[in-house]
Amino acid sequence: DNTGPWSYTINWGDGSSTSGTRSSQGTFSVGHNYVLIGSYTIQVTVRDNLGASGSDTKALTVLAPLPGLP
Repeated sequence: DNTGPWSYTINWGDGSSTSGTRSSQGTFSVGHNYVLIGSYTIQVTVRDNLGASGSDTKALTVLAPLPGLP
């Protein structure tokens, strides 16, 4: 219903999260580096300025860490 700004929280499933605010609708990108091989559930929650919110999850499997990491 176009009631921005919108706040978001991304729980990366490894104990860390990212939060922010968007002033306009549309797609955007946020990156995250995983240090350990494993399976993670990422949850994204978005809330408008009236308090309505929605969330979704995505499963991710990391098969190899970034080069140079243990």
